[in-house]
Amino acid sequence: MSKARYSDLRLRHNALKGIDMKISRFIWVVAVCAALLIVALALPQNVWASLGSLPAHPLIVHAIIVLVPLLSALIVVGLFVRKMLAVVHLYVLGGLGLVATAVVGAKSSGNALAAVVGLPAEHAEWGDILVPLVIALFVAFAIFCVVTYYTSVRWLSLAFSVIVGLLAITSSGMTVVVGHSGAESVWQRVWPASSHTPTIAPSPTGDATSTAQPAPTATTPSTPANPGITLAEVSGHNTTADCWAVVGESVYDLSGFIAQHPGGPVVVEALCGIDATSQFTAQHGGQGRPERELASLLIGPLAR
Repeated sequence: MSKARYSDLRLRHNALKGIDMKISRFIWVVAVCAALLIVALALPQNVWASLGSLPAHPLIVHAIIVLVPLLSALIVVGLFVRKMLAVVHLYVLGGLGLVATAVVGAKSSGNALAAVVGLPAEHAEWGDILVPLVIALFVAFAIFCVVTYYTSVRWLSLAFSVIVGLLAITSSGMTVVVGHSGAESVWQRVWPASSHTPTIAPSPTGDATSTAQPAPTATTPSTPANPGITLAEVSGHNTTADCWAVVGESVYDLSGFIAQHPGGPVVVEALCGIDATSQFTAQHGGQGRPERELASLLIGPLAR
């Protein structure tokens, strides 16, 4: 055999060996990611309930909110810069597999958290849509890699590039929607209820820009303070459009909160016009967030 012929065969052998190694790595990435995803789908939700002493759901969600848009952006750019995507496609595929597993874990941990603090219905609905979207993106991208980098089926490569691009954009957008609805469910009622009025510090020079405090003046005896709202008055506000309830020694207007209650409107509707202290305490006693939300709905003290 001539030296040139031997060199040519050796080059072909090395090329085939390199292709075999790439295919082997691809199969391993797909297999590991698929195994993680199947295990995540099979595990009961209480496995995902907490990480240490903290609820797992917000921790997992923060990773998803960062990684899904990041990987989606990388995919969309890579569809136009194929050489770049050819280099990093295995890393992107592995990342998608981990994110798909995390999305399943977020849904499961969200259900576990809802059992404690109530279910934010809109956030849960959007989250249910995100799960199959991200899994579909992982599967579609795996097929795209096969028909683009490991075979030469040009029309399939083109078709799946369109599918992958649409799924990447949709998954990224849905992640934003899910994150926004989750933030609203936590902070929408708490944030307005807190005080954000800035205080004006007195001027160190004591000049005229300082806010002057009016001097106390003598007042005539005033009428007795408002003795509070009677239970009879509360009982007159017993509809979903005009819903008052008593909790402890205070009266609260629940009208605008009925549709936003994480556990569903029926729970709140049953409290309209009554002393709901025992119901609220049994369900939310000692829980900071429900108590803060309730405080934002305060009307006044209960007359005894």
